[in-house]
Amino acid sequence: MRDRPTPPKGEGMRSALSSLWRSRLLPPAAKSALAPFAQRVAQTLAVPPWFDTRRQLPPQTGPLIVSGYLGEPFGIGRAGRMTFDGLSAAGLSPQRHEIRPFLTGHGFRGGRLPVDTPGGVWLIHANPEEAAAVFSRLPKAQWAHRYRIGYWAWELPEAPAFWRDFARMFHEIWVPSRFVAEALKGARAPVRVVPHPVDLPSLPAAGANKGEGGCRFLSMGDLKSSATRKNLAGALEAFRRAFPTPSGQASLTVKISSPNFDPSAFSALTALASGRPDIHLIDAKLSDDEMDRLHEEADVYLSLHRAEGFGLGLAEAFARGKPAIATAYSGTLDFMEGLDPALVPYSLIPVHDRAGVYEGPGQRWAEPDLEVAAARIRAFAGDAALRQQVAEQGRRHLEANLGVWSRESLCALPFADYLISGEK
Repeated sequence: MRDRPTPPKGEGMRSALSSLWRSRLLPPAAKSALAPFAQRVAQTLAVPPWFDTRRQLPPQTGPLIVSGYLGEPFGIGRAGRMTFDGLSAAGLSPQRHEIRPFLTGHGFRGGRLPVDTPGGVWLIHANPEEAAAVFSRLPKAQWAHRYRIGYWAWELPEAPAFWRDFARMFHEIWVPSRFVAEALKGARAPVRVVPHPVDLPSLPAAGANKGEGGCRFLSMGDLKSSATRKNLAGALEAFRRAFPTPSGQASLTVKISSPNFDPSAFSALTALASGRPDIHLIDAKLSDDEMDRLHEEADVYLSLHRAEGFGLGLAEAFARGKPAIATAYSGTLDFMEGLDPALVPYSLIPVHDRAGVYEGPGQRWAEPDLEVAAARIRAFAGDAALRQQVAEQGRRHLEANLGVWSRESLCALPFADYLISGEK
């Protein structure tokens, strides 16, 4: 019988506090008041405060492991699969590792990576809070001699202090855009911009309208990622301003994920779509194939976001030869800069997220101009040549930004020095 791994330092206290938190000894009001403090304590116990990669033994050579939500349908899961596929397409040999089991169990579970051999590269495609939980449930011997990369995305101008501090657990941090890199300024590890490797299939660019209902617009948003930030309500309102009554010239489909996370926001979206047969809401869970079909059936992607770390939905639209209209702010500009007919101007306003997903004194994000957005929607609906022009320009920008995912570029990065010859 295999010996039970020794819990990492601080695990006993962490487990005891976790049990207390789950018990009925603390009333709900006390838990709510203590939640921010409890989170900081949990993060401190999960990661040794003295740890710094610069003071540890250097990594050894070995295999490449990619951890993440690789089997899950939401955005960070899709992005993690892109990372895995991008490394594979470059001729590397990543090994797949799901992190969900590390986040659902209670206490120490003696988790393991798919390879016990020390050394190599460990890339965790998950933000710091989840990565901290994974570290806390792994024996140090499982990761101490690996070159560690965190792949993170943040949507506000300044990342939380814990993120910048937690970077000390990694040899470098990858981010999908210049916007996120700027938000992580001061992080305790080098930060490298590595855009998501969005697949660029050989598909025709958007052309004339197809089917009934005229030009078909598509908006998407996960309410867990903040209904206020995703601003699907703004997209609905702009479409209604563009077409005050159904005209047959255009239709709008809105894909809503996690509707039960914010019932009031979902109700508001439903009210905006009420009485409009040209507006369709979809709140069912969709597989990757179903999401692909949704993109394929659209003519224009519409995102009036207040902030994006990258804008995966927008990028996937351009990759399929479809144009997009978007707020001219944040990570999306890495592949939309200069696409003036598709960009919506904005003003910066203080962050106020009713659901509390995003907070931060002094933080600001965009308030898109809905009148200009409505004008953009009308212009795209009536001009197939404009749609094709923007689609082609956006796809070229994506292609240029993905040069880092070539085998030559990847093997020139520092992590490649720690891969055994059979893995690269």
